[in-house]
Amino acid sequence: MSGEDLRKNFILTTAANFFSRDPREFFKLSDDRHLSKFLDDLNLLMLVINAQNNITLTTKVNFYHIISFFKLIKLKTNKF
Repeated sequence: MSGEDLRKNFILTTAANFFSRDPREFFKLSDDRHLSKFLDDLNLLMLVINAQNNITLTTKVNFYHIISFFKLIKLKTNKF
C-alpha cells in the first residue's frame, strides 16, 4: 500500500477500482501534491482524477473520463 495515510489509500484504491486499473499504478501517486493539498486544505473541496491514458490528479475540472472526490463539510450555525 501507499504508506500510512488511510485517506490516500482509500482515494487511490477507489480510483483504481473505478477505472479497472491495477492499484499499484495509482499508489505511485501517493505523494502527488494535488492529493496532499486536497486532503490537508480545508478550503479545497474537490479532487479530480483522470486515467484515460496516463493517470493525472488535479483540483480543476476537465471533461474527460474522470472520477471526482468531494469533501462534505458541516457548516457551523449560530443557535438562537
